[in-house]
Amino acid sequence: MTGSRPNMFFIACWYCLSPLLIFGIWIFSMAQYKPLSIAGYVYPPWAVGLGWVIALFSVLCIPAGMLHSVLTSPGHSWLKSNATNAQADQYILKAPFKTHVQEDAGACPECKHFL
Repeated sequence: MTGSRPNMFFIACWYCLSPLLIFGIWIFSMAQYKPLSIAGYVYPPWAVGLGWVIALFSVLCIPAGMLHSVLTSPGHSWLKSNATNAQADQYILKAPFKTHVQEDAGACPECKHFL
């Protein structure tokens, strides 16, 4: 956006530090979860479930929008190139490899390189 690469600190934060911290906060909040109660009234499980569903609708729009824009955009995307690379890897793994040992130093008759 500014025409220069971001500092290594920011790259490390975006790819490693932030996801690990967010995952840790999520795990600890799930471990300490208590049902909602206000002034001694504990809400029924269906009401708590409805609240979670409403909250998930707003959160799931972000990855759904990302996936939609990646799949419908023109050109090559990571998902499309990854599928192509997987097909190429399968071809490479199935290709026969020839191994040979030349006793004396000289030109290899099969591949014409000098040993």
